[in-house]
Amino acid sequence: MRTVDDDLNAYPTPALGPIGFHWSIRSPHTNGAWQALGTDESSVVIDPDLGGYAKGDAIDLRVEITDDTPRPLPCDDSIAQCSISADGCMQRQTWSMVVR
Repeated sequence: MRTVDDDLNAYPTPALGPIGFHWSIRSPHTNGAWQALGTDESSVVIDPDLGGYAKGDAIDLRVEITDDTPRPLPCDDSIAQCSISADGCMQRQTWSMVVR
């Protein structure tokens, strides 16, 4: 039987709480501010045609991941990637794209 000895989520015992994916976008439509996308899914699709973006528009897409132990991220909002424990395990990831 496979098991995981993890201080937060042992397996096969169910996690203590749900994993959360918090997506946000920053684009010309948001005037440079982060706007929540309102989905908890583990993925999101950005379609430039449906979003009304023009060629050359710069778009930043960000996900922040939370687990069953709520903890604030130690990084400023301006930092693209963030790890709570500075060990390479990212709780924030940001991608930058340009519409072509």
